[in-house]
Amino acid sequence: MNRSILKSGFTLTEVMIASLILLIVSFGIMGGIIAALKVQANAADYYRATCIARNRIQHAKVLAFASMTNGLSEAIVQVNQDGDKDPPPLDFWRATSVSDVVANSVMLVTVDVWYSVKPGVKSASPVTIQTMIEKHMLLQ
Repeated sequence: MNRSILKSGFTLTEVMIASLILLIVSFGIMGGIIAALKVQANAADYYRATCIARNRIQHAKVLAFASMTNGLSEAIVQVNQDGDKDPPPLDFWRATSVSDVVANSVMLVTVDVWYSVKPGVKSASPVTIQTMIEKHMLLQ
């Protein structure tokens, strides 16, 4: 037999080392993919929280100016992704405050929305949107 034919191919050690390198690279790539998916989910929740806050600001524009403080202010309440208090899942927390900036002509509306980072656990800092509403700006 010819010696060159007997020496062709890979040894078991070479195959095992190549497999180990492939395994290590695969774990690194999977870790990157998992991290990217978590960032994407967090960004989607942040966007939903921003939409909830903006919708609350739009709601303020249709209220009567005199009743804005009582009709819009709320402590922290749980809401769903549409900003409604029902039906579940209630994955967001919303607080709205209204303050009279200029005596009976300008109101400052502040909406804070926290999103769920784990079931039942809200984000450390809220999405906050503020706007000034003048009496003549309302959609009445």
